Amino acid sequence: MLVRCTGPTTPYTAQGACNGLGVAVLGAVLNRFTALVPLAWASLPAALAAARDEGERQRIADAFASGLETSQLVGAVAVLAGGLLAAMLLRRAERADAPKVAA
Repeated sequence: MLVRCTGPTTPYTAQGACNGLGVAVLGAVLNRFTALVPLAWASLPAALAAARDEGERQRIADAFASGLETSQLVGAVAVLAGGLLAAMLLRRAERADAPKVAA
């Protein structure tokens, strides 16, 4: 039997928790950029301003772009997995709610 949440705030609570988790995960993935840049700099503009030459600026920009690309890929995979899970659960719910035909 399919369990249904009837409380009016249940979907909003789950949505808020998932949004927070998503931001945390994508932020952690994007934070990989700081592993490639001196830890004294907390932001991309500060790291670029402190770069000694054009080669170092390019490495910092590449590190940021790599972290951003990876975080977007992780986000896209999470959205795809969520969509597939939702489709699977909806199909299961439709089969459970369908009237049974006696043979």
